Amino acid sequence: MGPTVPHIYIIILNWNGWKDTIECVESCLNLAYANSSILIVDNASSDGSEVILRERFPDIDIIQTGKNLGYAGGNNVGIRYALENGAAYVWLLNNDTVVHPAALDEMVRVAELDTKTGMLGPKILLHSRPEYLNCIGSTINLITGQPSLIGLGEKDDGRFDEIKEMDTLSGCSLLVSKDVVDAVGLLDEKFFLFYEETDWILRAKRAGYRMLYVPGARIWHKVSASVGGHQSPMMLYYMTRNNPLLMRQNVGVLTFLRFIAIYLCLVIPKKIINVLVFNKDKRYQKVTAILNGLRHYFSGRFGKL
Repeated sequence: MGPTVPHIYIIILNWNGWKDTIECVESCLNLAYANSSILIVDNASSDGSEVILRERFPDIDIIQTGKNLGYAGGNNVGIRYALENGAAYVWLLNNDTVVHPAALDEMVRVAELDTKTGMLGPKILLHSRPEYLNCIGSTINLITGQPSLIGLGEKDDGRFDEIKEMDTLSGCSLLVSKDVVDAVGLLDEKFFLFYEETDWILRAKRAGYRMLYVPGARIWHKVSASVGGHQSPMMLYYMTRNNPLLMRQNVGVLTFLRFIAIYLCLVIPKKIINVLVFNKDKRYQKVTAILNGLRHYFSGRFGKL
């Protein structure tokens, strides 16, 4: 009898995206890993997703949240369910991804080598350009608070084929051990959407856990499909509001004060100029989203807009 294989719950959050979710689930059904369960969490979709997905996948557990809880709240529902049902790890997986059959095997193999490896991410490739990277992880500039994706747009030509420890990993595919959840808790639902996984990762790092990029695990990402694409008003709102929240909760007072001065004087004006000059589609809605995000941060309005 061979060694026990850890039980993994694959948590796929759906919000008005049943077509992407079907493609994602079908790729997960082809995973080679021997001990995984798929869980779909539907965030109160209005496009008939729940009925369609239940008919398409009658043997897969589907949880209906009853309202849109965002990335943080929806995934927390899934994480609680998974841990109550014996999961050793949870794999948070965006519904706008497609996974390679060996992806989960590769990540679990690396995770099991060291109990202090708390979170792992795969090589994330662009669905629209499969030979090019979306990212392998990211860094955060603690002066400006801005994240920088590592490998963005680079050709997958062998330069990114080593296991590496990362500052942060992408929330579109994140394998997390039960030990991490026990140590630092769940995702912070104040964020609702964007930066919540970064906050979670930084908390885990402070608790002594390592974040590893696993190049042997590959997935393909459609990039922000659920929020209307890159630089949509929704994306701009939550990123503007949540960036200072992330910094406030994860850096010291002096570092935060320096950040907020730069954020107000440089980062926000640059965002607005970028919309007005280079990204003119829906520019009124986009500028309004940025200003509302800033206003709601300072007024303490968090969670769902």
